[in-house]
Amino acid sequence: IVMGAGCIVSAPLWRLVMVVGMEKPRVEQCCLVVMCLGLTLIFFFGHTVSEVGFLGLLLVWSFGVGGQSFAPAAMKADVTDYDELLNGVRREGLFVSTVDCASK
Repeated sequence: IVMGAGCIVSAPLWRLVMVVGMEKPRVEQCCLVVMCLGLTLIFFFGHTVSEVGFLGLLLVWSFGVGGQSFAPAAMKADVTDYDELLNGVRREGLFVSTVDCASK
């Protein structure tokens, strides 16, 4: 429940960071840093903190996961448009199928 709540709350916050002016790849990098920080804290301190502290560590990790849930998908359109600019051909299907297949 805590992880789901953290993801649901953090996704609009990461989106707001994008709207304010941070570029999409930088937002994804920040999400990955937050995820790694959360997992590192859970690994080293998860067994020593109380239950409430552990839920807090899960919340930190889930904030990174929330941003990762939409950041790569938001960049797919930019990559497709950039490819059209370079090659003059729209190949959305190729990019979508490649990304979807690679994520499985």
